[in-house]
Amino acid sequence: MSYYIEAFCYMLDGRKYTRSISTELRVFYLEKILEEYGVQKLKKALDAFMKHIEYYEGINNTHRKIEREIL
Repeated sequence: MSYYIEAFCYMLDGRKYTRSISTELRVFYLEKILEEYGVQKLKKALDAFMKHIEYYEGINNTHRKIEREIL
């Protein structure tokens, strides 16, 4: 459960998070970050999201199409 909070905090700071959360939760987080913190924090969250995608693509040698579409 704490990794959900950790992922949210990492998104707010623009840092890469390595634990996976559901797509629905990620979209919810992005919407709430925009609503509660504004565009600047959303940009950081999107940067963290991209770092997460790149991390998973690197370790799994895959293309995260759905996540890239959300981004």
